[in-house]
Amino acid sequence: MKLTEVSAWLDANQLLTFSLLIPFISFVVAIVSSQFAVRRALNSEKVQRYFEVTAQIAAFRQQWIDALRDDLSEFAGITAIAYTGAAPIDKVERMSILAMRIQMRMNAGDPDYDAMHETLMRTSEQFLFGGPQSDMKVKPLVSLSQQILKREWERLKQDLKSNASG
Repeated sequence: MKLTEVSAWLDANQLLTFSLLIPFISFVVAIVSSQFAVRRALNSEKVQRYFEVTAQIAAFRQQWIDALRDDLSEFAGITAIAYTGAAPIDKVERMSILAMRIQMRMNAGDPDYDAMHETLMRTSEQFLFGGPQSDMKVKPLVSLSQQILKREWERLKQDLKSNASG
């Protein structure tokens, strides 16, 4: 079939050609639009899930920071008290539990893990055997605790900021 024959046929059957061509083009456009809409919805759903997971992780991290702060505060509070004679056994037991909770909350790979372990042990020993210098007993613990809590708080803020910007 030559080009002139095709052209002549199209001229003769113009109404039929457009009657078939317009629905076909509409069909193709509908399929392409549908694919884009589905792809966009899936992408939007992925982004939404990502932000939900990020928010949940941030909430868990905030709970972790709060719990660590509570344990550190209670431990420091117990050890700051100067007793005449032996420390009450219930305080010694509570201090041991708190020291373990603090260590269990921290990641062994944390750069301050060993320093925290050492500080907890030293503070405990000073509490049990160290005499009346209550402020000096807890100062290294408070300083290290503030450093760790500040670093974790900054990390939480940075994670939230970077996730908010996409």
